[in-house]
Amino acid sequence: MPALFASSSQFHTYWSSAGKPTAGATCGAKTPTLAVVETPQPATGTGATVRVDLFEKGKLAVKAAVVGVDGSGRIESIKCVAAAMPTYPGLSYILGTYGINQIPGTQVSPSHTYAPKSQDAPSPDMDSEWNVCAQYSPNTWVFYAPVATSAGNAWRFAFDQVTYSRLPDLFVDPASGSIQRIICEGLPSIPAPDLAAAGKDPHAYGGDPADALVMFALQGYARERSLVSAGAKPTSELAPYFASDDAFQTALSNTGKIPLLCTDKDPFGVVASGIGTVTGTNEAVDVNVLGASADGNRADVPTIGKATYTIDLNTMKITGIACH
Repeated sequence: MPALFASSSQFHTYWSSAGKPTAGATCGAKTPTLAVVETPQPATGTGATVRVDLFEKGKLAVKAAVVGVDGSGRIESIKCVAAAMPTYPGLSYILGTYGINQIPGTQVSPSHTYAPKSQDAPSPDMDSEWNVCAQYSPNTWVFYAPVATSAGNAWRFAFDQVTYSRLPDLFVDPASGSIQRIICEGLPSIPAPDLAAAGKDPHAYGGDPADALVMFALQGYARERSLVSAGAKPTSELAPYFASDDAFQTALSNTGKIPLLCTDKDPFGVVASGIGTVTGTNEAVDVNVLGASADGNRADVPTIGKATYTIDLNTMKITGIACH
């Protein structure tokens, strides 16, 4: 926690010695169960301000928090302001389900389909509950203001005790605000360039930044292939991860029957090597595409495709895919 604040004095102002946020951090909300993080706004000088709307059992708290961060994203101040209900599409569903712990027991599905069910690929393997993306029932949630994508507005969300950097996505129809689907694999943000970390940072769950980007993007892509009827547009959703449209189109036409994965069989998992090989300002990330286990044992799943993804470390985008 101290590393999230600009200084130790600010840390102690907003975080108690008991390991909990102070009243100044939660703006009087005693037991918030859900927070909505608004889109950051530029601050005077450097840094930004981020409004956080707090909810207790699905109801808006009296005050919202406006968090000031410095140029490095570390917290400098938290100011309490009068609350106002956001108007994002899908928010009423989020408050009425996650906000009051009334989450459906079956996989969320849209009220109408966006394509024939026959276009859905088999669903990849997943070792967690569909709608909470965890193996337990979380008690608190953070939802980030939705981002417009080619396949709906995507709310990124997190929950208590989450220990990895990838965040799931909840997609809503921007026109109606109705829920389309939940992608526990998530579709990652493109990280900022960091040449010093390339090939050298074996952090938990995903290897170095380029390795993690490739693995998470491909895992999300594999899941989206199974949800075309729910509004997913798998290949077009991966286009922003490529350095150019030429690189994207070349990859689409030269990577097998299942485009971008170098396999002709439906994938049930995607695993990156852990640390890529750096040459100048490029990094090569090896990926294994896994098939379904014949006996249900995760330990003996077959490899059905192998590929090397080259990342431009200046843009953190894919420049090419080589199948093996």
